[in-house]
Amino acid sequence: MFIQKIYKRSKDFFFSSTSRTKITVNVLWQVGDKFIRMGMGLIVLFWIGRFLGTEQFGAFNIALAYITLFGAFANLGLDDIAAKAIVNDPMRTSMILGSTFVLKFIGGVFVCLVASISILLVSPDKPVEQILVIILSVSVVFQALNTIDFYYVAKVQSRYSIIAKNIPFLLVSVIKIVLLLTARLTVVQLAVLTSFETLMAGLLLVFFYQKSHASVRKWKVSLPYCKELLKQSWPLIFSALVITIYTRIDQIMIGKMLGESEVGIYSAALRISEIWFFLPVIMAASIYPNLIETRKQDIQLYQKRHLTLFRLMNAITFSGALLITFCSEFIIKISWGESFIDAAPILSIHIWTGVFFFLGMGGSRFYIIENLQYLHFRRTLCGAILNIVLNFILIPRYGGVGAAIGILITQFFVSYFVELFSPKTRILFLLKSKSFLLFKN
Repeated sequence: MFIQKIYKRSKDFFFSSTSRTKITVNVLWQVGDKFIRMGMGLIVLFWIGRFLGTEQFGAFNIALAYITLFGAFANLGLDDIAAKAIVNDPMRTSMILGSTFVLKFIGGVFVCLVASISILLVSPDKPVEQILVIILSVSVVFQALNTIDFYYVAKVQSRYSIIAKNIPFLLVSVIKIVLLLTARLTVVQLAVLTSFETLMAGLLLVFFYQKSHASVRKWKVSLPYCKELLKQSWPLIFSALVITIYTRIDQIMIGKMLGESEVGIYSAALRISEIWFFLPVIMAASIYPNLIETRKQDIQLYQKRHLTLFRLMNAITFSGALLITFCSEFIIKISWGESFIDAAPILSIHIWTGVFFFLGMGGSRFYIIENLQYLHFRRTLCGAILNIVLNFILIPRYGGVGAAIGILITQFFVSYFVELFSPKTRILFLLKSKSFLLFKN
């Protein structure tokens, strides 16, 4: 009955039958992709965590958080800007892709150099962390090849990206399993395989694009258009940075305050809690082109579709969070093992950040469609500052549990509450508030 009501809401409020079918197929492809990654990826990850132990696993996650922090600059906030540009002006697709690729490649090289130099200065007494960051930073350069993803997002054709990314994923997973079976896997090899997977996925994206659509040789680079893209995306560059700060800085701060072992325990809880974070990303990306078109034609229908999206997300997150909260200790034991048992209370708290993360992702495209990137930056900047302050207060007293409480408060503020204070985003606050009443018109 519950599922039927959710489906009816989706059917009544979302899109024409043709668009709905296209979006559904796209979502199913992406959900299937995540199930493959969760099926094999999580089993291998749990195995790696048990094999390396909390300290080495923590060192790897500190390096990964460090690269993610710098990687926000390399992306340049161009993902949704480029997809929107292709939807609105498909005749300039070659110029959009070419200009975006060049900007992302330059950004990746810059980040690779800065990350490698800075880790030598920040952690001069931790050679393993230095090596891990340098190796992982190379993957940021390879991510420029993911420019082709924007094309598939705009065309709602994610299957090509999924196939291109899953082939190297499966290959690398097999290599990891062989190394684990022979007890030869090291944390440095894990970093090398991570960068290798990124490179192979990018090259396969180029291959599929060449085979099924057009040649990358036809891409054009326009300096004026590069400037135009950066003018639109600069608030999103800093927004991405501050989002990364308040979602990953906790691991770096725990490492500095409590040590690598505590980071390993905290990261174990996050890996479980964030398993389903792909859902709002997929759903928002799949309906994004349709929302752009709907905004031009019918503002009330545009808002109604946002409301339905928020209700679907609430139905998913509340049911999942309740289940995981009561089963957290059991989940940690069967996944990571007894040595990670202290991750259970962290998981019970952190899982509820999903409620507001889902709402935040569901409404994120609203800011781009309405050209409110500066407001997006302002709210995320406030969130980053709030999270750092909370971490300084809570981590020394409560450890990983304190960090989980801090990010939960931050997500509530950034993804929901702050939208009340601007007339331009108040409609989002009202729609999100109304979405908690799942079946009320």
